Amino acid sequence: MFCPIFAKWDKFHVIITKYDLRENGDLNAMDPMTKMWVSLIGILLMGLSVFLITFARSKTKGILRGLLSIIAFVFMLVGFLGGVVSLI
Repeated sequence: MFCPIFAKWDKFHVIITKYDLRENGDLNAMDPMTKMWVSLIGILLMGLSVFLITFARSKTKGILRGLLSIIAFVFMLVGFLGGVVSLI
């Protein structure tokens, strides 16, 4: 069943997991190399968020500071979710 509202989520879901094409339709676990890349990207995004928030708090003011802080928060969330997904 296809729902256009969840089209972007479906694309993300297909990237993170592989479908097992057997008759029962279970999800196949990620191979170890994919888990490594997902966790590495998550770690790098969380590290980037630390540097971005440090830069935003020490060198910028006003709207730019708030915008950089929000971007850093989003990077941190995506990195955290990447780490959690790599554990599953």
